[in-house]
Amino acid sequence: MAITVQESSGNTLAVSVSDGTSTTFTTTESSISFSSPVSSSVEVLGKGPKGDTGVTGATGATGSTGPQGPTGSTGSTGPTGSTGPQGATGPQGPAGSDGTSPNAFTTLAVSGQDNVVADATDDTLTLAAGSNVTITTNASSDTVTIASTDTNTQLSTEAVQDIVGAMFGSNTETRISATYQDADGTIDLEVDDMTANTQLSNEQVQDIVGGMFTGNTETRISATYQDADGTIDLEVDAIPVDLTSDGAGTIHANNVPTLNQSTTGNAATATALATARAINGVNFDGTAPITVTAAGSTLSDEVPVSKGGTGATSFTSNAVLTGNSTSAIQAESALTYDATADTLQLTSSTGGYPRIELKSEANVSGGQRFVFIKDRGAAPSDDDTLGIIRWEGEDSGQNATAYAQILGNIADTTDGQEGGRLKLMVVSHDGEMTTGIEVVDGDAEDEIDVNIGSGDASVTTINGSAVLNRKFSVTGDTDGTFQGDVVYFGGTTSMTTGALYHYKSDGTWELADANAAATCDGLLGIALGAASDTNGVLLRGMVTVDHDTGAVGDVLFVSTTQGDITATAPSGNADIVRVVGYCLHASNGQIWFNPDGAFVEVTA
Repeated sequence: MAITVQESSGNTLAVSVSDGTSTTFTTTESSISFSSPVSSSVEVLGKGPKGDTGVTGATGATGSTGPQGPTGSTGSTGPTGSTGPQGATGPQGPAGSDGTSPNAFTTLAVSGQDNVVADATDDTLTLAAGSNVTITTNASSDTVTIASTDTNTQLSTEAVQDIVGAMFGSNTETRISATYQDADGTIDLEVDDMTANTQLSNEQVQDIVGGMFTGNTETRISATYQDADGTIDLEVDAIPVDLTSDGAGTIHANNVPTLNQSTTGNAATATALATARAINGVNFDGTAPITVTAAGSTLSDEVPVSKGGTGATSFTSNAVLTGNSTSAIQAESALTYDATADTLQLTSSTGGYPRIELKSEANVSGGQRFVFIKDRGAAPSDDDTLGIIRWEGEDSGQNATAYAQILGNIADTTDGQEGGRLKLMVVSHDGEMTTGIEVVDGDAEDEIDVNIGSGDASVTTINGSAVLNRKFSVTGDTDGTFQGDVVYFGGTTSMTTGALYHYKSDGTWELADANAAATCDGLLGIALGAASDTNGVLLRGMVTVDHDTGAVGDVLFVSTTQGDITATAPSGNADIVRVVGYCLHASNGQIWFNPDGAFVEVTA
């Protein structure tokens, strides 16, 4: 059977078969349509082997020019006028003999990898960039650019050689030359010839040393270099002996003049004193030794007190000596002085002792003095300790422990304003010495301040009557600054410092409010911090609240604003009018706080 293509025009094909059958079909990009015979009479029994790729079909005829599109607003008009848009691309030429369109690619093979095979005529090949590789495309130039990034920072051998070689180039060398050979990567080092003899000759050494003795300053000696024989002549001047100055030396006989001294009596020939002299009752004339009898039996015996001695031959180290009439002086073993520790110690094993008494028998009004004197040899400083009286013992583990002390020190050293401080201190529960009473200089003449206790938890108990003249000053600008009576109870936290609080029936504090008696009757107080049990609540005294209350001298009331104090008496129906104090400053919140126990409920 033979198949003959009778004619081909555009996208229409007429095919004749040798048995007289003929058909005509028209192709488009996605379908084939039969004109003769009708499509129902055409049967495809099987697909033959893929034929060779057909030749590229003829370029279709140029389509008619479409209507001109609108001119872009920014497009520039060419010098010859704008060209109309290109016509639509003609249909693709006929496919190969297997009846399919040609693929953009068929198989992409990479050695050692799986082949990439096109799955359809419109399959897309995607290029993926690997590590340190980037792929960019340019649609206008139809190009694909594959670039790689070198991440290897390891220098090559050549690069290292060039760096090191450059270090040996254009340098300053002394007695050596360095040359970098780039061809073989080596450095040639050549040392100068130093075999020449650099030893100085004897004459040179003599001239150098001789020059050191020339042109110098000499005293009582002269130095001359003899170049001819290489010697140095040293000549010392004649030095006279000066007998008016200190020193040791030899006076030669030829320097001593003849002494002409006259003597009388037997000075020149005497062998004994002309008149003997008594030594401790024994005459001595120098002709023979004598034996002197001491106050004891010999010079090595003890000398009794009656003869001006001590009556003893030895004493206990560091013991203080005391007299005992005419008996021997006693070394008190219980009274010692250790000079190395600057300590005078009096010990006793008898209960109630030792005891130190300062007894005055003078018929005067003045009494005894126990004085501590400190002289630094320089100007003193504030807080210098002047003296301590301390009581020490042991704890249950027999460890030495200080339990109490009185300490005096300097509060102010200013000339003309000197002030002192005296502290009565005890150990407070944990072995720490703490001040319980402090008497200290004030800031005005004849003013003495006394501080009692340590911390808010301290308790001061006064038995019997106490007359207290309390002095209050206007407090500072900081909220919660106070002077007065403070309580520490209520278990309330997150309180506002300087606000007015009311003590509730459940034992806690709430912000006071004059809108009802239930929130402003009973106990009132000013919060001194966030926690009632830690910072406290002021019940009466000077205090700085957290808001302005009015003008100086105004009577102050509980406010209808929670926690506030105001100079305006509440006037609404059922409001509570209760006086709580007086204003001391128009803008800083300082007041005298003293709540009245009575209040009035307004009926309006």
